[in-house]
Amino acid sequence: MKQLILVTFLCTFCGCGTMLAGTREEVIITSVPPGVEVLVDGQAHTTPANLMLERRENHTVRFPNGQVVKIEKTFLGNGEHWLNAFWILPGIIPALVANIIDMATGCADDLEPDVLEYREDKVYNEETGQEILGK
Repeated sequence: MKQLILVTFLCTFCGCGTMLAGTREEVIITSVPPGVEVLVDGQAHTTPANLMLERRENHTVRFPNGQVVKIEKTFLGNGEHWLNAFWILPGIIPALVANIIDMATGCADDLEPDVLEYREDKVYNEETGQEILGK
């Protein structure tokens, strides 16, 4: 019975971002050649590094050439987080509560860029192939 109550509560008052995406997002940092030390929010990591970073915070990556790249949270404004209310639940109150939870926990945010590559003293967005110009 307790499990049924918990499942009902989660389906009613948690947004789809909270249930599906979670509060952390994977950010991948690679390099050519591998083995480069980078600082992410002041902590040292060796490439290739697969990191789970909090969605509700901005992050900084410092590369050996001194370049600093900001990984910034962006609001998922495509409307995905509203679907739970209109597909599963009738009524506006559960929809508002669910979306407030998603926004408060950072589950309605996305980190960009989320795949970085360091090569030849330059940093690239691996998804777009474009060079990232940092500080």
